[in-house]
Amino acid sequence: DKIKFSDIIFPYVSFKSEVFNKFLNELRTKEVEKTNDSFDYEINYKGFTFVYGLGGIHGSIDNSLIESDDDYSIIDCDVASLYPSIAVANKMYPAHLGPEFYEVYKNDIVDVRLAEKAKGKEGNKHIISGLKESANSSYGKSNDTFSWMYDPQYTLQTTINGQLMLTMLSEMLFEIEDLSIIQINTDGITVKIPTIQTSR
Repeated sequence: DKIKFSDIIFPYVSFKSEVFNKFLNELRTKEVEKTNDSFDYEINYKGFTFVYGLGGIHGSIDNSLIESDDDYSIIDCDVASLYPSIAVANKMYPAHLGPEFYEVYKNDIVDVRLAEKAKGKEGNKHIISGLKESANSSYGKSNDTFSWMYDPQYTLQTTINGQLMLTMLSEMLFEIEDLSIIQINTDGITVKIPTIQTSR
């Protein structure tokens, strides 16, 4: 009847800063009855505001024009197939379908798609596109009460840990001198970082 966040947060999620550790500890006490329950947190860390919800993380600097130049580069990092990658890396599966689901999902869908995508222009676009839909729909159907894959705990384990892992990355990035975060979203982050100067 209830989904306890203490049951779904991965054990390796951890932070160095007090503000994020406080947030993590608070999350571990939370319970929800369904995936559309109210859930909204805002955390300001080193001048950047992170906004958390059941579906994903968001944040952006306001009223600014950001440009790269000789000294700074803008890098936009997008996690490849974030939700499927989370499921594969952590051996997740809807509880009622068992570990056999994970084996098929990883070996026959996610791994095949990523291998084909890694071929670049030589990769089969139909396989890449079709298996992308298959991989992502598995997550989506876990939140569909009419689907045979329905398991809202699987849904939340995906989205909550995705946000926390991107927050872990952000915390590490803030340790880099002169780096600033421009925006963060459900599956990526954009940063302005000093350009590595090479001798000529």
